[in-house]
Amino acid sequence: MNEATSGPSGLAERLAALSPQARELVLRRMRGPAGDGTAGTSPADPRPAPRTGAPLPASFAQERLWLLDRLRPDSAAYVVSTAGRLRGDLDADRLRAGLADLTGRHEILRTSLAWTGDRTVQIVHDSVAVPWEVTDLSDAPDPRAAAERILARRRRARLRSHRRAALAGAAGADGSAGPPVRRRHAPHDHRRVVGRRVPLRTGGLYTASRDDPAPPDPVLPPLPLQYGDFAVWQRERLTDDLVSELAAFWKEELAGAPDLLALPTDRPRPRARTGRGARHEFEVPGDLLRAARDLSGSTDVTLFMALLAAFVAALSRWSGQTDLVVGTPVAGRRHPDLEGLVGFFVNSVVVRADVSDRPSFRQLLHRVRQRSLRAFEHQDLPFEKLVEHLAPTRDTAYNPLFQVNFGFGNVPQGHLDLPGTFAEPVTVPSDAGAKFDLSLYLNEHRGRLAGTFEYATDIFDAETIEGLAGYLVEVLAAVTADPDLPVTQLPDPRPGTAPVSAPEAGDPDAESAPSGWSTSPASSSRATAGSVTSHRSGRRCSASRRSARTTSSSISAAAPCRGCWWSTG
Repeated sequence: MNEATSGPSGLAERLAALSPQARELVLRRMRGPAGDGTAGTSPADPRPAPRTGAPLPASFAQERLWLLDRLRPDSAAYVVSTAGRLRGDLDADRLRAGLADLTGRHEILRTSLAWTGDRTVQIVHDSVAVPWEVTDLSDAPDPRAAAERILARRRRARLRSHRRAALAGAAGADGSAGPPVRRRHAPHDHRRVVGRRVPLRTGGLYTASRDDPAPPDPVLPPLPLQYGDFAVWQRERLTDDLVSELAAFWKEELAGAPDLLALPTDRPRPRARTGRGARHEFEVPGDLLRAARDLSGSTDVTLFMALLAAFVAALSRWSGQTDLVVGTPVAGRRHPDLEGLVGFFVNSVVVRADVSDRPSFRQLLHRVRQRSLRAFEHQDLPFEKLVEHLAPTRDTAYNPLFQVNFGFGNVPQGHLDLPGTFAEPVTVPSDAGAKFDLSLYLNEHRGRLAGTFEYATDIFDAETIEGLAGYLVEVLAAVTADPDLPVTQLPDPRPGTAPVSAPEAGDPDAESAPSGWSTSPASSSRATAGSVTSHRSGRRCSASRRSARTTSSSISAAAPCRGCWWSTG
């Protein structure tokens, strides 16, 4: 950052560059005792809620997941499986005991959710037994390959039970235990896999290596709060006045925003989202990461903002849409006492970008900065409350408010460190769920920028997302080389096609689309009579083609298929 960032605006930008957790911690320390920066108006600090035997209310985020679980009971979108490899002389019994102690320490790891007839509540169980399976692979010709096959098979077989076990972060909806841990081992080579919804914080996990004996009765400082206390506090601090103030901001911010970011899909969107998805991992070249950092410093924006702006530019070129709405997560830990807790605190905010006036990428950067900072300043309204107050058009085919998500992190990924053992992550099979149509997660660590696209397999093919990842890198190279390049002059998403100029202002099709694309299906004259063509790739949509053959009299030549860019000619 240069000296121009030394004022309040620069401070806000530097805060936005931090990870969500680090940003929350810095903001709380800056606020001091007042809690929200306004002396005398902040709500009381979170405190232990009385345990009278009556169930505590669910948090707003838990309520949302509970509803999604009821609507899509077979979805794995919010089940996150991780696997790790531990090399060394591991004492499995002590590791299992440590996991049991961790479950006892955090109520949320033995909590299930229930519907009482008028609200969703948390049921905290006195104890749960963490599922534990051991498979000896010492005689396998290739223990690593054998372990990976078992992980893949067991993950598919138990996906449904994982989903229910993970709903509250641990215990299942019926009070059954979770998260499950399975162990495959050869001598000095151990693997663990955990199905979970929240990070498993290992600060309370006792040493499990034979080389470093643990004390017989380890003592940890007591937790000041439990997740249930947070849920009570969250509802107390969201007064009617605060909700009205936040809702008023978001109504103005999102006034006139499109309900759907109409990405070009590989097939028609189903009438209801299934949550089925997959992941594609890629890496941004180191020279482009350094160039993006240099661009951030020279334009007084953060790396988060620069990468988000590049993603927005790529989405605009890919979709032909000029008013784009993208979601991004915030940590939601609004008090220091929440730092050490396991639980679902994350909230989502919405960042809107308008490129209808054909701005340069430099101009887009500053627009993204302004919109991001405003969104962060108004992050306290839970997303479910935001949807309730904005009342957008609801459709089971897509998420409300935004369908594309962007996340950025610049902190190391946590892993289990045990003395006498070496831990490394293991790739879990990618038959994951998808929370949105498309999510991009970027993580910067040790000079590398790793990316993961999570996408809905109902509407996208793997090769499409692989191509999008390559195109994003191409866009990043173009804008770092020339920040003053107009967004409409960025490379065309279709390989081998030269970029085209935007339509003149006032043109009926002024929403600039890449060459060969139409901003509305009616404007394409390339398709022959009775044919159905993809504006993204020129391929024919078999579902729409069959429909055109069988019900041609009822299909308008200008009508696209539901949720995609297939159109009849």
